[in-house]
Amino acid sequence: MVAYRPREPPNHNKNVTHKVQISPPHAAKERLTLPWQKGGRGMTDIIRLYDIQVKLLQTHFFKKQASSPLHVAVVKADDRHTPLDLLHANENDLAKDQEYNNKVKRQWSQKPYTADTRTTSANNM
Repeated sequence: MVAYRPREPPNHNKNVTHKVQISPPHAAKERLTLPWQKGGRGMTDIIRLYDIQVKLLQTHFFKKQASSPLHVAVVKADDRHTPLDLLHANENDLAKDQEYNNKVKRQWSQKPYTADTRTTSANNM
């Protein structure tokens, strides 16, 4: 498993999403991952999928640790060697899908509405 390092997407993604009519280039990012039923675009949030997979693998190792000496050794040896970081992992659960969608929708609704104020050459004449 490769560690995910969040970064800002390159600018050409905005043009691509605009060309395929997913969303305008200056639209809220939160809206992209919300389901259609909640007013979003329904795209998959790969960061959330990554977090879910890490949490599932951590849970697997912690459950197997009780019955397998191999898993005990792996948990003790994984000191930030893998993205799972089993030695320092905590037992906190991830938010359920409904909670996550509500949080994203709340973030989206708290953004101030700003009209597109770019000037064009037609407006300057």
